[in-house]
Amino acid sequence: MLAIPDVSFLNQLAALSEDLILKEHAAAVNLQGGRDVTNNERHYGCSGNVLGILKDYISTAYPEHTAYDRSRDASEDEFVWSVDVFNTERLSDRGIPARGASVGLSLRGKSVAGMVVSPFTRERFWAEGGEAWASGPLGEFRLNTRRNIQLHQSIMHVSDDDCFDDATRKGIQSLSSRVLMSRWGDPCHAMTMLAAGYIDLCVIHPDKMSAFSPLLLLVKNAGGCVTELPGPYSGYLASSGPVLHAEVLRLLNLSK
Repeated sequence: MLAIPDVSFLNQLAALSEDLILKEHAAAVNLQGGRDVTNNERHYGCSGNVLGILKDYISTAYPEHTAYDRSRDASEDEFVWSVDVFNTERLSDRGIPARGASVGLSLRGKSVAGMVVSPFTRERFWAEGGEAWASGPLGEFRLNTRRNIQLHQSIMHVSDDDCFDDATRKGIQSLSSRVLMSRWGDPCHAMTMLAAGYIDLCVIHPDKMSAFSPLLLLVKNAGGCVTELPGPYSGYLASSGPVLHAEVLRLLNLSK
């Protein structure tokens, strides 16, 4: 029987990524060659170091597993780890550090575990064993999406609608006029908020689907629903429950 690494190993990876990201941020030099270094430039310099160390840590603990980052396509090996370091550009552009990391594990192509880390807010979100959990300054607690929310009461997050086809984009615009509030920005933080019950809908298009799999699993394990959307790039609708999900799919003309 194949043994799946448990949450203790996910927390080891979380602690390592937190330490690396915070130290990289603290050591960042503000001036290079007579000009300011932007937060995004710091992010990409930090990402390579963190990803390499995380992959080496996984490979040392589980040499029979495959570990890769978003620069590579998914492997067809039995156990496959995806690692990613993300940055919230809108906050970063304002000088607010919002870097985080995600780690996911797939078994024969199916996502089975994942951890999302936000070092600057001291929060961790993980999915494992069919459940979703979080820990932070207020302690550790199980994640559950908000239930029994109607469309006009819901809060929707959209990462960017440019990558969807015209019909879906018009549907998203229509949705924005029907929900209580719409917000735009980073999909990684939005998906953790959806799993935690703070928002109700996410319309997203990840840069690399394999790197985003831990967040999809987090939402599903918290009781949410996920459907792939049409368009030239991979896009997803994630919602807090089946009733709201079905209504949104109908409005987007995607009901089967």
